[in-house]
Amino acid sequence: MCTFPKYIAWNNQGHKIIKRDPFCLPDDGEGWLYAIVPCRHCPECRQAKQLNMINKALYFEETHKTSYLYFITLTVNDFYIDEFNNYNTKLDYIQKFIKRLRRCRNSKGDKYILVEEFGKLHDRRHFHMIYFTDYNVTVSQVRRCWDYGFIKLDNLSYNYDRRTPILYTLKYINKTPASFNSEHKFNAD
Repeated sequence: MCTFPKYIAWNNQGHKIIKRDPFCLPDDGEGWLYAIVPCRHCPECRQAKQLNMINKALYFEETHKTSYLYFITLTVNDFYIDEFNNYNTKLDYIQKFIKRLRRCRNSKGDKYILVEEFGKLHDRRHFHMIYFTDYNVTVSQVRRCWDYGFIKLDNLSYNYDRRTPILYTLKYINKTPASFNSEHKFNAD
């Protein structure tokens, strides 16, 4: 249950109001509809998001037994580390990587889960990725697509336990770096 839900009101003219306090919403009897929605930032919402992603990934893994499953680790070298601090630049680099990987194999139906992690020792940014595909992926293909650091590719297709890497990757959804100020992790406003 969300700790700080948002209260939304909208009417048939398309006006929408979002407030944290339900007593600030209009009550003029002109056909306003109301809803309570989660904030998506409190610890409870983040936990719910993590559980939802775990369920989706495990369902996909269960229903696609013939697919290849890869665990990919992408690191960022010192030259690009400052660029990856910018959210839009980081997102652009990740999207380019996914597009290149799909293009080099002519595959558009691949599914993936990508999670950012910060290392324990030096708080270094890197990414863990679970990659579901119907085709074999080689280290050289991934290396050609990721220009920003080292890669590690583990083929989990023939492992008896394919769920452990999925759970390992998704535990980082709620993890924040040690250098991240606690004021910025959660803002109740």
